[in-house]
Amino acid sequence: MIGVAVVGYGYWGPNLVRNFAQTEDAVMRVCCDADPSRLALAQKRFPALNCTTDFDETLRNPEVDAVAIATPADTEVERSPTTTPTPAAMTTAPVTSQNTRRFWCRSTRLRRSR
Repeated sequence: MIGVAVVGYGYWGPNLVRNFAQTEDAVMRVCCDADPSRLALAQKRFPALNCTTDFDETLRNPEVDAVAIATPADTEVERSPTTTPTPAAMTTAPVTSQNTRRFWCRSTRLRRSR
């Protein structure tokens, strides 16, 4: 199982959380958003989900293997200098086989967090 965190529970975030929660090979671990009212909505829909406003706490969580970013584009540039060409991968196999710990995903772009 791949432990997933979703950062941003605004426009696309609820869809990502729902989809990851329903994915057979993934388990939703953390939902992170700067707006506590958005996290309250996530917590209401997914009571067992760990919700936080602390992005660094999300990245430090040992249960998180992948981080999907669903934030406005101008907030992403600061967080990740590394981008691979699109599409990066069609499955999780290339990601997990590289023995890496965390990746940030948005659309078909894949970003390594370390």
